[in-house]
Amino acid sequence: MKLRVFSLVILASQALPALASAAPDLDQVPAAAELGTVCYDDGTSRRLLPEDAVQLAKMIDGETWGSPSVADAHAMSWAIAARSGIWGFPKWTLADLIRAYSQPINPKWTRTGSACKQYYAAGYTGDIPDSCSVKRVDRRERNIAMSWADTALIARREVLAFAAGTTVNPVPGMVGWFAPGMWRKREGNGANLRDHMIEGATIADNVYVKLSNNPDTTAWTDSHVRVVGPGQSCATTTKPAPAGPSCATDYTYHRDGEIFFVPPFGTTVTTLVIANAGTKHKVCGDSTGMIYVGASSDAFVTDADGQQIRFKVTKLEENAVTVEITQGKLTRALLDGNKRVVLRRRK
Repeated sequence: MKLRVFSLVILASQALPALASAAPDLDQVPAAAELGTVCYDDGTSRRLLPEDAVQLAKMIDGETWGSPSVADAHAMSWAIAARSGIWGFPKWTLADLIRAYSQPINPKWTRTGSACKQYYAAGYTGDIPDSCSVKRVDRRERNIAMSWADTALIARREVLAFAAGTTVNPVPGMVGWFAPGMWRKREGNGANLRDHMIEGATIADNVYVKLSNNPDTTAWTDSHVRVVGPGQSCATTTKPAPAGPSCATDYTYHRDGEIFFVPPFGTTVTTLVIANAGTKHKVCGDSTGMIYVGASSDAFVTDADGQQIRFKVTKLEENAVTVEITQGKLTRALLDGNKRVVLRRRK
């Protein structure tokens, strides 16, 4: 009996190197050739890049204080994938979107970042809010400095599975998440209603949310956003993005649109999402427009050089449009109190 056991141990130990060599090296940043493609229902797609994978793993690790579950990893990866297809985010890299969305890895929320630096300025003696507490900023700075290999093993493994197109979407139509306490606070102060957010699923202590408007994601299925593995292409049966008739001629003006989303990075703004302005309002795929001054003025916003800020539609939905600035230099300061827009629509 002892000899047999010894023989089995030897055989098992001889098999281990072969098994190990077949497994992916989870300590190495994945190469582009190991990553797949995110496919969107409007026919567009984005290749996943090594930096996207790194930031996904850091986000999953950071959002869970270093102890993610498989459920965390799957839900967060798919929610971010869905978010990357709405508003102005198709123009962003996935890595930039992840850094902006996930507070635990967003430089804005560190000691030197714009959200917290006032509490760490020389001579400051006041209270520090929990959102900028020493414990939280220490952790964020650690998270940001992490390498791929520093992140939790579950995070790395499940990011690779997601990027290979082998995980199932547990949160179709959900484009973000909140801690339960924050969700309840937003319910109480009306922020969820204002932002068209409705509760989706609760997974591993996070409330995942859908949008009821701009765009409406409540009816999205797991086919709306998909991931295909390396070397595969997205299906060709997806519907094209609605372009609508042209507003180059025979047009009038739609004056009830309002700026709904401004990308959070930088002082110069190059793209916006405008709500209450879409195919439902006869806005066209080639519509152009300008930004009003104030709540009731007929004057238009101009930049420091006196140029009117003009934009063109780049993505058209039923109730919203994404636009790109085509004239003038739009800054965040110019948008203070100026949310109304006018743009062309069909007669």
